[in-house]
Amino acid sequence: MMSAATRVLILAASLAAQGPAAPTVRAPPASEASPAAIAGAPARPESPPTPAPQGDEAPRAGAGAEESTERAEADEADEADAEDPEAARAWYRDVHLLLFADAFGSVNYNFPTRPVGANVAHGNSWSTGFGFVWAGLDLQYARGPVGGTIGLRFGPASELYNGADTDYGLQYIKQAYASFAPRKLDGALTVDFGKFDTLYGAEVADSFLNLNYTRGVLVWIEQPFFHTGLRVRYAPADWFAFTLIAVNGWNRTLENNRGKTFGIQPAFSSADGRFSLALGYLTGPENDETVTIACADDTAFSELDASCVDAPGTPGAEHELDRPLANSIWRHFVDLVLTARPGERWTIVLNADYTHDQLILNPVTGALAPVQMYGIMAGAQLRVAPRWAVAARGEFVHDINNTWTAYLQGPAQDFDEIMLGTGTITLRYEPFPSLILMLDNRLDGANAPLFNHDLEVHVRNTQFTTTLGVIVKTP
Repeated sequence: MMSAATRVLILAASLAAQGPAAPTVRAPPASEASPAAIAGAPARPESPPTPAPQGDEAPRAGAGAEESTERAEADEADEADAEDPEAARAWYRDVHLLLFADAFGSVNYNFPTRPVGANVAHGNSWSTGFGFVWAGLDLQYARGPVGGTIGLRFGPASELYNGADTDYGLQYIKQAYASFAPRKLDGALTVDFGKFDTLYGAEVADSFLNLNYTRGVLVWIEQPFFHTGLRVRYAPADWFAFTLIAVNGWNRTLENNRGKTFGIQPAFSSADGRFSLALGYLTGPENDETVTIACADDTAFSELDASCVDAPGTPGAEHELDRPLANSIWRHFVDLVLTARPGERWTIVLNADYTHDQLILNPVTGALAPVQMYGIMAGAQLRVAPRWAVAARGEFVHDINNTWTAYLQGPAQDFDEIMLGTGTITLRYEPFPSLILMLDNRLDGANAPLFNHDLEVHVRNTQFTTTLGVIVKTP
């Protein structure tokens, strides 16, 4: 008989010949999940891959390679998602859409008989009675470092706002530009290229973004509306940013001369965001590089002084001349905007501008006329309740040489200078997130009879209006 020790040795040898038994793997209960899994990190096994099964468990030919390839592709996708979370997000989540419509009703207490254009220098609400400003669509898309913005406007104000762009069918495009923001700079640098709103001024084109419904004379007469070209904004700190632009000029998508306009705007803000200051400067040639002179019948064009002289029997004709001085005469524009929010309910704004330019009177003789303009606006808004606010705005603009206000027509053409002042009180009510009501009571005054009355045009020095603006928009 074998001893007990001998039987133990034989059993151990037999087990060793069979190889080690596979350990039993048990999935941990939910309470034992790893901290990484609880935090939402992808479950990535860090143990070595399981050996391929042997014998009857061997897979069919090629299946192992396919599985390995799929696993590798899945791992690459997981790594890409981990490195770029935006890649896993649906594209439409990066699209931001705004739709709105802006209409108004206005009473001019001069009671002019020509409603269209009766509200002189009001900008968006230029007529009496019921009117429509425009309908808007703003679309923004940002995916990683690349983005784009397009703003469309359809309505009578589109042509007023876009000016020279209406000659090329571009009056419905308020903004259209591409953007690039390098990720390594964490949003501190943004480069835009295309057509974009101006940097300058305290008011913008869309009524519901301002303190008052009607446009002020400072923004409507002296400031640019938009530019086309390159815009670079760099914010090295939370309290400081500056913007540079190189563009075609004022309110032009297509250039009117060979020069370019350059602008800068450093901006400062307090740590709590209650105070901000922006000082802007814009300069560049704005005169047209060519001019067309039309001579009537019985007159002929004189190349000596670019005038039309008597010439009986000569049919009328037009003559186009180059104005080489156009590229060397630069307009200079300075803009200051101060914004203060001393409390949760108060907003105070101050905006001041100065403009200097020279007009080419005669392209042959080189005669020039220096022109200047300056203006100031002060406004404040008090949020009296969550849905109610009241705002006030006062302005003064002095067109020293009657240059920018000349388009107002009428006897103002006979004055050497024009001075305009406005005072506006606005009541704002937002009964729903998608509805905004703005009621303006506004007094305009001038040193010349610019304002409409009865059957005549521009026969009063003052104008008082009440205007109700109604804006419906997506929340």
